[in-house]
Amino acid sequence: MNGLEPRGTELARLVEGVNARALEMYAANLPRLFPNARSAVLRAGGGVAAFLEKDSLLNYAVGLGLDGKVSGEDIAQICEFYRSRGVMPRVDVCPLADPSLTAALREHNFRLYSFVMVLTRPILPDEDFAPPPDGMVVRVARPEEAELWARVADEGFSDGSPITEERRRFGLLMFSGEAHVPYLVELDGEVAAQGSLFMHGPYAALASCSVRARFRRRGIQNALIRERLRRGRELGGTIAGLFVAGSSQSQRNAERQGFHVAYTKAVMKADLEEK
Repeated sequence: MNGLEPRGTELARLVEGVNARALEMYAANLPRLFPNARSAVLRAGGGVAAFLEKDSLLNYAVGLGLDGKVSGEDIAQICEFYRSRGVMPRVDVCPLADPSLTAALREHNFRLYSFVMVLTRPILPDEDFAPPPDGMVVRVARPEEAELWARVADEGFSDGSPITEERRRFGLLMFSGEAHVPYLVELDGEVAAQGSLFMHGPYAALASCSVRARFRRRGIQNALIRERLRRGRELGGTIAGLFVAGSSQSQRNAERQGFHVAYTKAVMKADLEEK
């Protein structure tokens, strides 16, 4: 900890605000990459709701209630935004949001679906980041490696089934973006993992780390975290953050690299059809 790191609601506004800006960026990039695709963004309740194709993992609202109250009308607009597109309404709830948010969600029959751990840490100006172990190379992916990056991402997160067109498009979308730095990790000459860094102001968001199954437990994720922290500092970052599932290996690896739990978000969903 140091004086560079914001805390409390100030930290939450930073983290959730960057998450909202990333959703807006991906929504803008989707039709540029795939002219037949449709995306949309709604601003309500002080936050952003994004739609990026029907089955996208990026269909959710974030950042609500961090700058004031949220009304039932705000949540009704978000529900209509998603239901009119055939998508179940989802809102990520920061525990530091105004209590009116949870009241409005109850009014519209939202239920708890899961939790997301938000971990952060300062990036110190004089910090020494250990290099990758011998035989491992962590590097920025080249533009022509977008398809490779998307396949590695899918392989690490999927059950081993062949990549579908929908998952391929999702990976290519995540690769895109002017504030996004995509990474590949090579181990003994083979591509073993991928990851990404999303920069906005002083905040370095570490995202999308996927390690191929046969390369796991070799220190790849730790090396990738260190390299993204180093690059984030080069780009002016003073604080880094990431989202993980609780009690996961990703959480343990992040804590080994100096991250700590800042807060836990609740993922809330409502039925596709209004009751």
